[in-house]
Amino acid sequence: MKAPAKFIAAAALAGLLLRLAFALWYWVDKPLMKDEQEYLLLATRVATGHGFTYPASATSDGFFERPPGFVVLLATTLVATQDALVTTAVPDNLDSLSRTSSGIPTAIKVVQCLIGTIVILLVAALAGRAGGPRAAKLGALAAAVYPPIAWVSGYVLSEPLYSALALSTVWLLLRAGDDAGASRLRLGGMAGLLAGAALLTKEAMLFFLPLAALWLVWHKQRRLLVGFAAGVAIIVLPWIARNYVVHQQFILTAAHGGVTLWTGNNPLAHGEGDLAANPIMGQERRALEALHPALSNQEMDDVYYAAALDFVRQHPGRWLILEARKLFYTFVPIGPSYTLHSNRYFVTSLVAYGLLAPFAVVGLWQLWRRPGPSPLWALGILALSSVVVCLVFFPQERFRIPVLDPSAIVAAAVALSSWRR
Repeated sequence: MKAPAKFIAAAALAGLLLRLAFALWYWVDKPLMKDEQEYLLLATRVATGHGFTYPASATSDGFFERPPGFVVLLATTLVATQDALVTTAVPDNLDSLSRTSSGIPTAIKVVQCLIGTIVILLVAALAGRAGGPRAAKLGALAAAVYPPIAWVSGYVLSEPLYSALALSTVWLLLRAGDDAGASRLRLGGMAGLLAGAALLTKEAMLFFLPLAALWLVWHKQRRLLVGFAAGVAIIVLPWIARNYVVHQQFILTAAHGGVTLWTGNNPLAHGEGDLAANPIMGQERRALEALHPALSNQEMDDVYYAAALDFVRQHPGRWLILEARKLFYTFVPIGPSYTLHSNRYFVTSLVAYGLLAPFAVVGLWQLWRRPGPSPLWALGILALSSVVVCLVFFPQERFRIPVLDPSAIVAAAVALSSWRR
């Protein structure tokens, strides 16, 4: 094994141990976020044969619909390990599940940490592609110890899986662009399969797909585009068909896009954070749902879409100001959702991001000035699509961590690797 490969492997191992230490020994007996509760409840329902449905007793809690990707991973882990959540719990309500992190099955935490380790390797590979072996080592080291990327593996959240799938898609697209002939079609198809899985894990991938397709069309990568589109279709179309059969309407992944759009585009929105960061907006959401008590989650989602679009049409000036605030908070992590955490969490996250950002800007400038096609065009498009997500909906740390932070680490590694010792 060559020296850079040994260093990257050591960094990945250190990153895995750091993630396991956080998940198994530090982040224990902590309250679960609502998203975590929903993922665990849905996974238990799937694992026990109830399908992608909440129990009737949970509908009054205002639970959001969820895309299937991460739920399938959790359910598979529960079944494979014969966890007590599946063998003894009756998944009729949250009371049958622990509401603290001590109740998260160890196997799920380990799987999350292993996925986080894959992210380290992907960051190293992308940095090495643009900046050489030294950049690869710097990228691996930074991704291993960068706090937000490390500690997200300790939660029952879809971000680590989405990050691994999205970055793997980028890597395969870049590899496919280097090859020719049948291999380009094959690699493009593999990238499409991963992109489809990423879309069914987190809908943010939807913004990447058309941008990547336009880039491929512009650069006349027709074979790659065909393979990529076919791979996405193979994964996504069966789920769309299932949704049409179950809900009698077109639903791409899950019916929660409307409430997410409304959360970032309504008179009470302040440009950053979800409902937890704005309790008054949470009250308004409950009031809006009280006006439509007979509607299903799918039907209520249409109400949220209409309310958000009405706000944009009726208050274009306020909406533009709101968009400016979103753009600011996308890159400056000091919004209300950050202060919900402990001071230790907030300071650690802010310091880590503050140290990374200047080098990332330098690296981005260096990559931009390089002649010819960018060696990281797909990563740039993925990062751009993540910014678009924040502008369309709202910025939040969990929207930033899976893509923007790894992209920043890659750019910073490129910048640092170009400096003489």
